[in-house]
Amino acid sequence: MNDPAGSRHIASQSLRELEAIFDHASLGILFTKDRRITRCNEKFCEMFGFGGKPAIGVEGRALFVSDGDYAEVGRLAAPLLSAGQPFTHEIHMARQDGRLFWAQLMAYVLDPATPAEGTVWLISDRSHEKRQDEAVRMALLESQAILDNVVIGIVILNDRIVQRCNPYAEQLFGFEPGAMVGTSTRLWYANPDDFEAVGEDFYPTLTTTRAHTTEIIFRRQSGEMFWGRMSGRIFDGANPLKGGSIWVIEDTSQRHAAESALRSATALTGAVFNSANVSIIATSTAGTINLINTTAQRWLGYTAEELVGKATPAIIHDEAEVVARSLDLSREMGMQIMPGFDVFVAKARVHGSDEREWTYIRKDGSRFQIENALRYALSLNELSLHYQPLMDMRANTVFGVEALLRWKSKTLGELSPAQFIPIAEESGLIVPIGTWVLREACIQVKQWRESCGQDYMLAVNLSPQQFRQPDLAAVVATILAETGFPARALELEITESSLMHNVSDVIATLHQLVELGVRLAIDDFGTGYSSLAYLRHFPVHKLKIDQSFVRDIGQDDKGLGIVSTIISLAATLNLEVIAEGVETQPQMQELVQQGCHFLQGYFFSRPLPVPDAKLFLVQNLAGKKRAPE
Repeated sequence: MNDPAGSRHIASQSLRELEAIFDHASLGILFTKDRRITRCNEKFCEMFGFGGKPAIGVEGRALFVSDGDYAEVGRLAAPLLSAGQPFTHEIHMARQDGRLFWAQLMAYVLDPATPAEGTVWLISDRSHEKRQDEAVRMALLESQAILDNVVIGIVILNDRIVQRCNPYAEQLFGFEPGAMVGTSTRLWYANPDDFEAVGEDFYPTLTTTRAHTTEIIFRRQSGEMFWGRMSGRIFDGANPLKGGSIWVIEDTSQRHAAESALRSATALTGAVFNSANVSIIATSTAGTINLINTTAQRWLGYTAEELVGKATPAIIHDEAEVVARSLDLSREMGMQIMPGFDVFVAKARVHGSDEREWTYIRKDGSRFQIENALRYALSLNELSLHYQPLMDMRANTVFGVEALLRWKSKTLGELSPAQFIPIAEESGLIVPIGTWVLREACIQVKQWRESCGQDYMLAVNLSPQQFRQPDLAAVVATILAETGFPARALELEITESSLMHNVSDVIATLHQLVELGVRLAIDDFGTGYSSLAYLRHFPVHKLKIDQSFVRDIGQDDKGLGIVSTIISLAATLNLEVIAEGVETQPQMQELVQQGCHFLQGYFFSRPLPVPDAKLFLVQNLAGKKRAPE
């Protein structure tokens, strides 16, 4: 039985539902006829920025970036729409204010029987997804670049069979390009028992995501043996046997050779100490005798008990003519015994019954104590990092942190960087310490990036000794691979003076670092007298204004003039600029007024230990979220 009233009610209800969908849809919806807008919803007006302006009657061309894009969409859509089929396309479109965005288009004809009656278009903004896709693509490109160029072996295994590896892994084990995939790791080991032992050691970590590290003698395909350090972890703790694992392998043969040489040298040092031809005396900062060998006792005519605590100059003056000159013990012995070997060294020649001639070097005892304690600082976990926030004054927000080294010795107490950094630099200890700093900072800041959901930058200072390492780029690449820290978020700071020696080598090293994807900054800029001719060729991203110039702001015009010049120079070279050592509000205001928006210093925060630095980041983030739009 027909019920016209009921049919009209159902139709009316359906229309109301369609209107609700049309008005509140999260997509832009518009109807067109003859390529002009006949109707559109609120989301479309918002998406394209029509606002209060009428969109009805506007030609479709107004939504596109160019005539070519408009014509291309028409050319592609016409055959499908005229056949009653849907049309989909992704393209850049233009808002009314000229801003562009990625759009996903979907179109249908209203009536397949009469396509000319009009078309309905559904438009979604794909900009966010595109940015994510691009970020993923760039991350993959960066990862592939590191994988292809890093001078460490990277191997992906499943059931101890190579699934994928980088070129260096093939070179390390002597495989031809592409020949390593599908082989068993059993081929790596010089001894079959080592293959079983590594498997047994690794097995307990299979249900965790902890890294397993071992050092062992490996075998190349040629039969040549080498020492290697291997660190691996599984991908999926829930499925350890089938999920696979990744391994990072580095050749440590040179280090083992150096350690062997050091052991031999240490034994030689003992032999020298007890030599019948060399008298060795160690002194304190007060000039009194601490440890003394039997030869010195015999030549001086005293026992150790009688000499220890005595003033060295008085004893030597009473016993012999003193000839003061620097004596390099390693050269006297014909080989290096120990870098920075700091003792009182004396050689005696007997010319007569009572005449002796002494040649000696007396170095600062406190320096010797610091260097000796610093040798064990890493193994004793005495080193730590503090982090100073880096501020972007355009939004008054933290955009990154600088990692700064601290040392609290168990024997010497807390020492300032000014006390121990120069000694670490001179002795060569800064190289392993600097590697530790970079790895530790990458691990920590990666955690903050993940927990805070912010893309924080990490700034790490490279000492001159570190920068002169021939394998610096390889060290950085290894740390990035091991920690998973994004290269684009790491900024290495290099002092201006370090760049002005062997400039061709410097430029080559800088390019190697840039190829990894890391950023470079010139630290203490303005103090090193760098040549502008060279500066143009350095592939750096940022200049860091030295705090000595910042300190002078407000004191005299000269300091402000230098700062203004550096900011202008940076703008000319298309470089960013950051000022360190900001301690007062007038300094901050003047720098921002001059166009320097990146700042750091005590005005914002001192360098903070890890818990306090995390709290600072969280509080800054909370303040940013509360700020009015």
